Amino acid sequence: MAEEIEPLVTMEGLASIHGLFVPDELSQGPVLVELEPGLEISRLDAETERLMYQTEPIRRVGGFRWSDHYFAVRLRFDTPAEGEGRQRAQRRANRLIRSALDCLRLFQAGHLYYGGIIHRPIARNGPVDIFPRPWSDTPVALYPLSTQADIDGLAKLWSILRNRTVRDRQYVTLAIRWFSLSAESERIEDTVIFLMTAAEALFQAGSVSRKGEHIANAAVKLNLKPVQEEEVHQHLRDSYDLRNDVLHKGNFTDWRRANDQRLSPVELTHFVEITAAHVRAAIRAMVESIVAGSVNSCARR
Repeated sequence: MAEEIEPLVTMEGLASIHGLFVPDELSQGPVLVELEPGLEISRLDAETERLMYQTEPIRRVGGFRWSDHYFAVRLRFDTPAEGEGRQRAQRRANRLIRSALDCLRLFQAGHLYYGGIIHRPIARNGPVDIFPRPWSDTPVALYPLSTQADIDGLAKLWSILRNRTVRDRQYVTLAIRWFSLSAESERIEDTVIFLMTAAEALFQAGSVSRKGEHIANAAVKLNLKPVQEEEVHQHLRDSYDLRNDVLHKGNFTDWRRANDQRLSPVELTHFVEITAAHVRAAIRAMVESIVAGSVNSCARR
């Protein structure tokens, strides 16, 4: 007797991106950029926006919008109509959507967040599944994609991150996830810990002594450019010392830079923003070198 094939339903998953600003001349159609078949960043139509207000992946109150349009990561996927198979398909879909959000954070500096993910049938006549997410305490977010070059660059980075040689390196995927967590953090102490954990993962510093020195040396080998005249090596060493103070002392009130400089709260925030820029650049340089090495290896065969 032939095995019965479970019928599939075509769904779409949507995560509204709070803070994404795109000039009107770059968003004439519904699709801003297709990252891969079935996965895109698109402008919400009025009906979908109302649905996301009702189910609360868009804030009903307290949110701030920079333009007349909301954008979302949109994924089309097939799933069994019910049961464990449906749940597995939904988990896979949500991971891919979150990976697209990680890519946005890795592409450039800026503040964005999302209030959860919804799944609904493409036919739009079935139930809506809601995967809620805690709201940021800071309702103001801004992440501009100002030019077509920005949009093309984002698509290129997604292609690099989805390359099998990158995805097979768990230390890189861990670094990307920790970096994305740093962008979501609302406490500067957590931000520093997440950033330095991302750097530890990226440079596989788990079993070495003097991890801060190891991270700084490895970053220099990637030929990173200084950010706002902050030399890469010393800044990352100072950042790791700051991370140690937070973890081992519970605060950073006594922390000073290697030159004995003590930073004001505003200066400290700026310092950590530069740390994030260095770590972002390091991850991007690493994944680009991995892909380039894979291409060169294939060419030599």
